[in-house]
Amino acid sequence: MPAVRLRWSGHRLSVTAMVSTAPDLTISQFHELGARIDQALRGSVPGVGSVTVSPVPGSARATH
Repeated sequence: MPAVRLRWSGHRLSVTAMVSTAPDLTISQFHELGARIDQALRGSVPGVGSVTVSPVPGSARATH
């Protein structure tokens, strides 16, 4: 199940995200996706410290 958790650790925000992915997504493709998510978060949410992105294999039609 896709989810996002935000937690303050001192003055930094720790972000953990579980994202739906196509079942045939390769590790390399997921790594690229994770990097884009990390950049997007850091560019739009002030105070982001750590970002952890984990895949949740789903169907190619996943909308989460």
